[in-house]
Amino acid sequence: MTIFSTDSILNDNSSADKLSTEQNSNLTLLSNKIPTNAKESDKSAVEDLLRRRPVYLQMWNELSTDRVFQKFYSDDFPADIRQVVIYYFDYYYGICPIFHPASFLCRLVSGKVDPILIDVMRARTARVISKHTGRNMDVGAIIDNINKQLLDDTEYPTVDSIQAIVLMATLSGGECRFMSYNSLASLVSSMVGKLGWHVVDLKNYDRDSMAWHQWVDLEVKRRVFWLAYQMDAYQALLCDRPMTISDSRIYTSLPKSDHTWDDINLPRIANWPIDCAANMTKEMAIENGTLSYALKAIVTFASHFSHLNTLLWDIKQMTQYSDAANNCVIDVIGTRPMVSKLVIEESLFEYPPFVAMHEKFVEWKKSLILADDLKELGQPLQHFTQFGSLRHRQFMLRMRFFCLYCYHVVSMLLLHLANRQSFFQKKPQKKKSTSDSGRKNVRTKKRSDIRYFLGPGYVDNTQLIREILSSSFSKTVNDSLLAEDVCQQSWDICLEAIDDMYAFIERNDDIPVERYDQVMQLGLFAALTVLIRHVCSKRRFGSSGQGNYRFGIAWSVRVMRGLWERLKDLGYTSGVAGMEELLRKMHVDEVMATGELFANMAL
Repeated sequence: MTIFSTDSILNDNSSADKLSTEQNSNLTLLSNKIPTNAKESDKSAVEDLLRRRPVYLQMWNELSTDRVFQKFYSDDFPADIRQVVIYYFDYYYGICPIFHPASFLCRLVSGKVDPILIDVMRARTARVISKHTGRNMDVGAIIDNINKQLLDDTEYPTVDSIQAIVLMATLSGGECRFMSYNSLASLVSSMVGKLGWHVVDLKNYDRDSMAWHQWVDLEVKRRVFWLAYQMDAYQALLCDRPMTISDSRIYTSLPKSDHTWDDINLPRIANWPIDCAANMTKEMAIENGTLSYALKAIVTFASHFSHLNTLLWDIKQMTQYSDAANNCVIDVIGTRPMVSKLVIEESLFEYPPFVAMHEKFVEWKKSLILADDLKELGQPLQHFTQFGSLRHRQFMLRMRFFCLYCYHVVSMLLLHLANRQSFFQKKPQKKKSTSDSGRKNVRTKKRSDIRYFLGPGYVDNTQLIREILSSSFSKTVNDSLLAEDVCQQSWDICLEAIDDMYAFIERNDDIPVERYDQVMQLGLFAALTVLIRHVCSKRRFGSSGQGNYRFGIAWSVRVMRGLWERLKDLGYTSGVAGMEELLRKMHVDEVMATGELFANMAL
C-alpha cells in the first residue's frame, strides 16, 4: 500500500521537476483523499487506519513534507546550513545513519536541532565542500573548537549532543587524530551506558500504544548505541585495551526499521512504523534498498572485532605472561587468576580459537552484498528531495557494501600479522650488544633484500616509524605493521586478501575515492605496509624460492602502485596526509621503483 504527501515538495517548479518519477507519480492527499485507482482492499485498510488513528500516527501532520522543504529552501533559512546538511546526507549519512532523515529535517527547519550538532556536521563535510565549491575552510581549527565544546559540556547530554560526539569521533578517526578518536569513542561509550541505551529493549514495547515520535526516538537510540559499540570495538583492539561496553550486558536489539526509515519524504503512513524483517535476505535488501541491512553487517563485524581483541590478549597472556614469577610482579593486588600456559611451536594455526576466528571473518565476508550487484540499480543524489527514494537507497547501499567488503582486509591483517613468533613466543633475553652491532645498517643486508639496492641516500626509519605509530596504535598492532617474521601461511592469506580487495576496487572503479570511509582508508594503509615488506624480502619468491610464485614481484609492484595512487587521490578530502607521510618514510616510492626494475629484469 503506497500513500504519499500531497503538494509540490518545493516552492519553485524547477526544483519540483527534479523529484524522482517514483515520488511524482504517487503524490496524493492523505488526510481527505484516497487514491481513486487504489484497490478495494487498500481503500478499506486506509479507511480503517484513519478511523482508528493509533497513537503512533497522532503527530504525523508535523512532518508535512511540502511545508518542510518550502522552509528549507526559502531565503529565510541560512544558506550555509542548507549546504552543510545536503552534503552531510549525501556523503556521510550512509556511513553513520544515526538520524531519522524526515524528522531531523522537520526539527531543523523548526530551529529545534542543537547548534553543536550542526557545527559537527559542518566539520564533517568541510573537506568535501571545499573540494566541490572552492571555499577555503580551516578544518583543523573547526575540529579543535568543536572538541573543546563537546568535552566541556557533558553534564546534561541530549540525543543531539551524543550524536554530535559520535560524528566527531568518526571524523577524528578519518583525520588520523587517534588520541581524540580514543577519547571521544570512550566518552560516548560511557555516556550511552550511563543513559541505559544498552538495555532499551529489556522492556517489551507495544508499537500500537507508542506515540510515533517515541518509536522514532527508540530506533535512533538503538542506532546511536550500536555505532558507539562499533567505535568502542575498533578502538579497544587498536589500543590493546578492554571494551567499555560489555557484550554480556547488552539488551538492545539491532536496528529494526525497514527501508521506509530513510525516505526523507512523508513516510508511507499506512505502513508506519515497520520493523525490518528478521529473516531479510540479500535479495530483499537489494530490492528495497534497505540500509539497515548494512548496519547489521557492521555491528556483526564490530562484534567479531571485540572477540578478536579478546583472542589476541588471551594469546599474549598465555604465551608471554604465564610464568608464576611474572604474575607475582604484575598482580600487585592479588586478584588476577593464574594464567594457563600456551605453547605454540610454529604457528597460531595450532591453536583452534585462532582458526575459528579466521573462519568467522570469512563467513562474514560471504554474507555481504556485492557492490557489483548494485552497479546498475542505484543512482546518486541529484537533488535533496530525492533522498531516500528507491534508487538513492540502492546507491547508498552500494556505497556502504563497497567499503564493507574492504573491511575484510583489515580483519585478515590484524588477525594474521599476529601469527609471528615475536608475538606468540616469550621474548628471549637480549644479548649484550657489541660495539659494532649498533652501527649495522642496510649495507649489511643480504642481496635478496631490495633495500640493499635503494642507493646511498637510503635511511632506515624503522625506529622513527615505530615512534609515530605508537601515538596511534598499541605495541601489538605497531609490531604487526612492521614485523617480518609472520608465518608463511598467514602471510599468504594476507596477500590473498589484498589481491582480492584490489581486484574488487578495480571492478568498481566508478566509485570515487571520496566515498571511501575511514576503515577502508586504514585498510589501504595496512595493505601497503604489507606489500612494502613483501617486495623488500625474499618472500616475493615464495617458500620454494622460485620466481614463479603467484604473489611475485611483478604482482606486488602492480598492486602496490594501484593502492598507493588511490591513497594519494584521497588527498585533501580525507585527511590521510599522516598515513601518506608515514608510507613515504617507509620508502614506498623507492621500493616500487626498484621492485619494478627487478621485475623487468625477471629477478
